[in-house]
Amino acid sequence: MSAGNRPRHRAFVPPSDPDTKIWRYMDFTGFVDMLRHAGLFFCRVDRFDDPFEGSIPRRWLEESRIEDDSLGNTGISHSELVAISREELLKQRPWVLVNCWHMNEGESAAMWKLYAESNRAICVQSTYGKLDGVLDNGLFIGKVNYISYGDDDIPIGNLFWPIMHKRKSFEHERELRAVSCDVPSATTGNNAPPEYGEWRSVDLGALVDVVYVAPSAPRWFAELVENVSKKYDFQKPVKHSSLDAEPLR
Repeated sequence: MSAGNRPRHRAFVPPSDPDTKIWRYMDFTGFVDMLRHAGLFFCRVDRFDDPFEGSIPRRWLEESRIEDDSLGNTGISHSELVAISREELLKQRPWVLVNCWHMNEGESAAMWKLYAESNRAICVQSTYGKLDGVLDNGLFIGKVNYISYGDDDIPIGNLFWPIMHKRKSFEHERELRAVSCDVPSATTGNNAPPEYGEWRSVDLGALVDVVYVAPSAPRWFAELVENVSKKYDFQKPVKHSSLDAEPLR
């Protein structure tokens, strides 16, 4: 699938190198679900644990600091512009679905601890270019920006800017996001958003390079991952985490 017609927006800045390695950490049940659905899960952004997800910085309230991204010279006041933007943001957030990856040249001990609750977990490794190649053209892909919500500002007037910014305390995640935004219009009806998100079919064989099992995972768990992979005709190497390597004495 070609991504040549992927929509562009300034809020989505992709990695400069298509070979940038990306990682997705998950527990074993998440891995089985990925194989069973032959795809990636896109979660509603308002279902994430971080209460700041999709929120706005305080600088939005300061007129001198605002860059109007899309509303243009409408003749309305700054306070009206902020109120409209905040109202639209709250209405549209349930329709924004996100799939998250970690950018890094190697495994991250911190990410294993954050997203793998035990040593019965796995991580799939790919590249930005491969993710870009398997996703539908209508999706957006870009790097998350990390800001101080008390001191920094972002452009106003478009849902994407809040979605692609997070607190500096999450900077270690080095997150790459694939984003779907299918807000219904007056002509498409009032269908309810998905309860938690939805699966998007992708060619997992073309996407994934290697499957890693968690540090200190027992050998039988690696064999289980291999057997389940074969059941779903997912022919990718399964390796033990490199963090299991023994130090030189």
